[in-house]
Amino acid sequence: MVLENASQLVLSRWRSGEWSIAFSTESGSFPSDPALVMDGSDALLAASVGEDGLPGRSSRRIDLYRIDTTTGAGALALSVRPAGADEDGDFRLAVDRLEHPALHRDADGVSLAFISYTIGADGRAESGLWQTRLTSQWSEPALVDTGVLGHITPAFDSDGVLHWVRQTDGDAAWCAGAPSSCTDLGSAAVRGLTVDGGTASVSTLGAERTRSLQGP
Repeated sequence: MVLENASQLVLSRWRSGEWSIAFSTESGSFPSDPALVMDGSDALLAASVGEDGLPGRSSRRIDLYRIDTTTGAGALALSVRPAGADEDGDFRLAVDRLEHPALHRDADGVSLAFISYTIGADGRAESGLWQTRLTSQWSEPALVDTGVLGHITPAFDSDGVLHWVRQTDGDAAWCAGAPSSCTDLGSAAVRGLTVDGGTASVSTLGAERTRSLQGP
C-alpha cells in the first residue's frame, strides 16, 4: 500500500495481520500518482513530486526510489526534472511539469513512462508522453507521442506494451505501443484507462452521458 502525505511518500505492507511502514521518503512537496513494481526483493516506487516550497504544486518532477523490502532501506534511484527545477536530476527535460508515472518490469529490465506538460504563450498546456528504460542504466527519456490526454495515466500491459490516450481531430484515440497504432474512440470524454494483465480497456462518456467500456 502506498500513502500520499503532504510532504512524503509512505510504503506500507501487510504482515502478521497488521500494516507496518516499509519505507518513507524524507521530503517531497505534494507527492501524487504513485506507481509501484517489484524487481526481485526490491520495490521500485515512482511518483510525481513538487519542488520544495511554494512552487510545489505547479513545478513537478518524477522521482523513483529503489527499496529493499527485506530491510526497509531505500534511496532515490532516478530523478527526471523539468526545465525550471531548482536542482539537477539524472535528466532535465525542456518542459514545465512532469506527472502520471507508470512502471513495468520484465526479464530484461524496467520501463518508466510519464506525461509532461509545456505551457505555451497562450496559456494552454501541450502534453507529451515519454519513456525511459533501465537495463544496465537508465536511458535518456524519449518522446513517444504528443497531444496526449494529460489526465489519463498511461499503463503497461503484462507484455510490456504501453497504452495511452491521445486527442485526434476532436475525438480521443487509444494507442498501444506506437502512435501509428491508435484506435478512434468516437468520444472526446475519456474517463479512464485500465490494464488487467494482458487486457486493456478504456472508459468513455457518450453524448447521452452514459459510460461505455471499450476493449481491444
